[in-house]
Amino acid sequence: MQTDLIKTIIYFLTGGFLVFQAITVTRDNFSNRVNRTAGAMLLFAGLGPLSLALGYLIFDTPGATPSVAVDGTTMYNLYHVWEFFFPALLVFSWVFPIDRLRTIRLPYLRYIIVIPQLLHVLLALFHKQMLVALNAIVESGGGEGFTALVLRPVAWLSSQLIQFVGLVYQNEQVIFGAINILYILVAVYFLESGRRYLTNPRLLSQARIVIWGTRLGMGLFIVSFLCTTLSASELVQSAGSYLLLAAILTGSGCFAYAIIRHQFLGVQLVFRQSLIYTITSALLVGTYVVVGMSSEQFLEPLFGSRAEAVSYVFILFILLLFQPISSWIDNVITSMFVRTRTDHRNIIERFSRQIISMFDPLQLRQSIEEMLKTALLVERVYFVLYDDSVKEYAILRSDDYPRRTVIAREDL
Repeated sequence: MQTDLIKTIIYFLTGGFLVFQAITVTRDNFSNRVNRTAGAMLLFAGLGPLSLALGYLIFDTPGATPSVAVDGTTMYNLYHVWEFFFPALLVFSWVFPIDRLRTIRLPYLRYIIVIPQLLHVLLALFHKQMLVALNAIVESGGGEGFTALVLRPVAWLSSQLIQFVGLVYQNEQVIFGAINILYILVAVYFLESGRRYLTNPRLLSQARIVIWGTRLGMGLFIVSFLCTTLSASELVQSAGSYLLLAAILTGSGCFAYAIIRHQFLGVQLVFRQSLIYTITSALLVGTYVVVGMSSEQFLEPLFGSRAEAVSYVFILFILLLFQPISSWIDNVITSMFVRTRTDHRNIIERFSRQIISMFDPLQLRQSIEEMLKTALLVERVYFVLYDDSVKEYAILRSDDYPRRTVIAREDL
């Protein structure tokens, strides 16, 4: 029982953290397709552990595997909704590290990949209703008369559909799990092939962390799927549920590390600030709840029988202070993060202090180029300087530009 409680808490925390990541990534730059896709992927990934945690709480099935704990319920259907994570992962591999969707003539065809997951959810939701409707058609074609004669081919087709639906429903974990694994393999292939086109060192670091996180997390998920599907042993089933938890923690942890350490999707500042603000707000609200519930007890030694009336006044007083305290916390957190290494004002300040003591032109150009590529993600940098030998401005030679080119004065 204690182990199940710990797993439930970890599921809640992991799912909430993934949803928090999804909101932060999407809100920071909603117009960017990579942010929207990553946000959708993280949101669906968070629904999985959240639905499992709710299933454990509501049905209290100690030692059960995730599917058993919530089988045949609405929570079980919510558990299936998280499978939209796999087509979202595939779309993410098409837009990161490079955007392949720009070259597709019919980009809306990508929505076809959600059909298997949509069918799985519909099958879990309306399996019984589907069988009732098909059985009614079969019975209507088994009588006598013109109507039965007309409906007989439809009844035969319905009987075949009943067998097909029953077969799919009986083996749903194997069928749809194999489809999800196929999506994982294809997504890893696109992520690996897309990394070869990158030249920016910062983007390379981001892609490396994301790809390794995807490899580890999805690899653990595949092993978990094999344990829970191919084995009837309770020990193996339990190990599969722990591997699923490890897969979720590994994937979310790698994404968080890429955001915080390597400024993945450019939301490092917002992510850190939002995370600290969420934690401090939760602590503030928790403190208010504890103080409000125990106010009468610690006021009783001072006011005696009037402690209850005084506690109401005290609660009202601290509620009036909630908004000023919350605003003060917000200002403190903002002042803490406004001067991080990702803030544009801090970047300019550090850059100006760095170059003010440089007198070597080559070293100065290298410093400018490094700042533009690492801080602003500029792919290529060209320097145009006045060339005393030809008395004209010229583009200097560099790694990205192999030859010096004199710029004509009439060339605007």
